[in-house]
Amino acid sequence: MPEYQSVVFAGTDGGAVTSIEDYVATGGFSALRKARALAPDDVIAELDASGLRGRGGAFFPTGRKWSFVPKPEQLEKPHYLVVNADESEPGTFKDREIMLRVPFRFLEGCLIAAHGIQSRHVFVYIRGEYEREFEILRDSLEAMRKRDLLGDVTVVIDSTLLTAVGEA
Repeated sequence: MPEYQSVVFAGTDGGAVTSIEDYVATGGFSALRKARALAPDDVIAELDASGLRGRGGAFFPTGRKWSFVPKPEQLEKPHYLVVNADESEPGTFKDREIMLRVPFRFLEGCLIAAHGIQSRHVFVYIRGEYEREFEILRDSLEAMRKRDLLGDVTVVIDSTLLTAVGEA
């Protein structure tokens, strides 16, 4: 099993963890609490020091990538975190498995990224054919809202958003 799977799917025992209670019992949201206790620049520095790299073809250092995002005071408009869960690469199902088996870890990662780049808006684009994944993420997001884990971050999960933007 690739090393990233041992991190991404930790605590699943090969199954799915789609209950917020089960996720919390396996240490879920501890990374989010740790990140929120840090200043955004410190989150990026820690991520950079960890050596974590993206899972795309370039295997680019994640902390370095996040450091390229302009700070809010450098912009006249708000900036957004957009997560592409389209998974259109031929023959890959990595994102789908994460959304199905560890949806809270997926959303926790989104919130950590939003904090690190100082974004108050997260948009997750999910492939329209992934109805089950969409429902699991939507239900997981609702469970997080009920526990007030989102704070003042807006999270939107949509399968039509990019189509609507493309038509404008």
